[in-house]
Amino acid sequence: MGQQKIHINRKNFSNAKVLLAEFDPERRKCYEGFLAQIGFKNILSTNKLKDVEQAIAGGNVDLLVCDTSMEEGGVINLIRAMRLGMLNNDLFPLVISMIGEPTQDLVQKVINSGSDNILVKPIVFESFCERIHQLATRREAFVVTSDYIGPDRRQKRRAGAMEVPKTQVPNPLHNKVTGFYSEAAYDACVSRTVNILNKLRIERQCYQIGYLVERIHPEGTQVVDHGKLPMEWRRLVFTARDLAKRVKGSPYAHVNGMASTLVSFVKEMDEAGSLTTTDVKLLSHLSQGISRGLSLN
Repeated sequence: MGQQKIHINRKNFSNAKVLLAEFDPERRKCYEGFLAQIGFKNILSTNKLKDVEQAIAGGNVDLLVCDTSMEEGGVINLIRAMRLGMLNNDLFPLVISMIGEPTQDLVQKVINSGSDNILVKPIVFESFCERIHQLATRREAFVVTSDYIGPDRRQKRRAGAMEVPKTQVPNPLHNKVTGFYSEAAYDACVSRTVNILNKLRIERQCYQIGYLVERIHPEGTQVVDHGKLPMEWRRLVFTARDLAKRVKGSPYAHVNGMASTLVSFVKEMDEAGSLTTTDVKLLSHLSQGISRGLSLN
């Protein structure tokens, strides 16, 4: 990384807001120095998860650089919540996740959270700077599934799998370092893109509900009353609630009534801890009704 390139970007990066979340005080000081050397001036540095959540919820983050081990991995769940729109309306801060021991399980969790990039410790300045410049230049398009919103990580589509469209999303760092940043224009772009992703998510959740209902009650199989709920049930509870929350104010608002009925019914069955054949038939009718309302079948 040449000195001239770093010098040029010192001025541009000064407009961006970066949140550094690192538990170890010595490493945190080191990474603060890295960020300052690149040209960042607006740096919020913390070792507390609540500070990260508040900063994201307040719209004060363009780039999040975080230690995935902080507070027993709670930051990973926070990234996922951000991508799902559970913290505020902006799903698009860039995220670099730092990993100490890159086990397969941990790497998969970080990928599934919606992080843009991963750095393995110990981290040197050249790698740190390179990743940030890469993200400022270009970020991956997002995909939406029933349990994920974030950068497209697929190497290739599985045979028989549903085609998942890619959506280009705002890049807050790119907008600011290029010097053409307009807060109003960026906010409008965020709102438009969130609406697109929300519509895709609704459609995916509708398909997922139909799939889960079929798995809960395969054709020709009786569901035993007061039996143990099948493992797909927990997924159905989450999916139904997520769907009902998202249809409000969307182009699919006309299915709000059916979606709310589905949530109420699922809640009732969940509290009872049991399912009958009649219950599952009603679930199937509600699922099919929502699909028809969305013109998905």
